[in-house]
Amino acid sequence: MNVLLKYEESPYLPIHSLAVIGDFNDLDATKGVMQKQGNEWYFETHLISGQYRYKFLINDKLLLNDPYANMYEVDDKEEIWSMLLINHQQERMYDSTEYTIHIHDYGLTEQVLETEQPFYKKVFSMDMDSLVVAQFEFRRVTGAHPVTIIWYAPNKEIMQVSEHLLFTEMENEPVRMWFWLDLHQEDKQKMLGNWKIQLLIDGEYILEDTFAIHHTGFFTSAGQSLEI
Repeated sequence: MNVLLKYEESPYLPIHSLAVIGDFNDLDATKGVMQKQGNEWYFETHLISGQYRYKFLINDKLLLNDPYANMYEVDDKEEIWSMLLINHQQERMYDSTEYTIHIHDYGLTEQVLETEQPFYKKVFSMDMDSLVVAQFEFRRVTGAHPVTIIWYAPNKEIMQVSEHLLFTEMENEPVRMWFWLDLHQEDKQKMLGNWKIQLLIDGEYILEDTFAIHHTGFFTSAGQSLEI
């Protein structure tokens, strides 16, 4: 059957090139080049019955899941993949359940904290801090959701991408997640400056924030620089 995959571009995540990689094209981006119409990208292919893992490759660097997939699988390397299922009647199978997720709290700090109220720090010291930690608390979680954090270095390039699968067996149970950037890098100079992070859920842009990394200085508890 013919299968149409699409991805809607966000103004906060400009796309110059987009391709689908999956089991059906041997993870070869040249066989899954998507075409743009308006702010949406499309790819059509013919598939026989079976189960297929796939992801979108954005700008030859960033792998994201399909916001329309609603079904995911984690491989033996803990990579999260969108799933495409076609039955023997040549029909694509969908999970049409409307799952929910609510971001209750968010913070930035220099260590992983098991506190209900996350700290919010905007300035980090290369010499005094070892990590930049983004902490999230999610509530009203139903279904499974790939949660992705993109770390942009001061030169605007993607420095790191982290992804975890969010789920819980109890809808009313809060779920906390931590994503961190290690400041102990060989090239410390490229770490200095203003950073940006973006949060994506199910492959879809949700929010972004900024912070700064400097050399040793004096800061308030909220991470604000003090002039001495």
